[in-house]
Amino acid sequence: MFLEPTEKIKISAVDDQLIFRELLSRALKSIPEFEFLNAYSDGSAFLESIATTPALKPNIAIIDIDMPEMSGEELNEILHQKYPDIKVIVLSMHTDSPTISSVINSGAASYLPKDSPISELLWAINSVYRTGFYLNNQVVDKLREGKERKTVSINGISPREVEVLNLICKEYTNAEIADKLNISIRTVDTHRKSLLLKTESRNTAGLVLFAVKNQLLTS
Repeated sequence: MFLEPTEKIKISAVDDQLIFRELLSRALKSIPEFEFLNAYSDGSAFLESIATTPALKPNIAIIDIDMPEMSGEELNEILHQKYPDIKVIVLSMHTDSPTISSVINSGAASYLPKDSPISELLWAINSVYRTGFYLNNQVVDKLREGKERKTVSINGISPREVEVLNLICKEYTNAEIADKLNISIRTVDTHRKSLLLKTESRNTAGLVLFAVKNQLLTS
């Protein structure tokens, strides 16, 4: 685990399948580093809960895509607009490039196939909390298969920004990037903000998506 023992990640889940909610709740409540707040059957109930009871606002929301009334994609969009500090991990049976790209471009921090092992979900939660994103190899491979590309010119990104982008994709923090490149943390933050602007990304996961699609990742 990445966290200090005194820290807890507050987590909520939104899924219309009762069995899945109960199993997920039980698994996450067993992790000492996590504080599982609540599980909801639909997005509207979740939004109403965090609007009326601030103490129930999580650090991370785990949401499904296919839900009645309000889809996970709609919920993800609303959360990004109204509660950008809530990081979204999407769990879905859909593993096609257009769906994954759409969800990440709308602000999700992570996208996991719903048949992923619980151990990977735990890793994703820690990674999202620590670095702002998590994309596994299966999802990255799917994105590489996608035909779509950003319209932003690659030439608008400086060589130093490409270096920073690669380290971001490898889950380095700003402090770690600063140390590795022998620059200040403030400079790293400036590069990160510039990359978000130039790639038209909403968050770190969006930067990773851009890097994958435009073949900017180095080994």
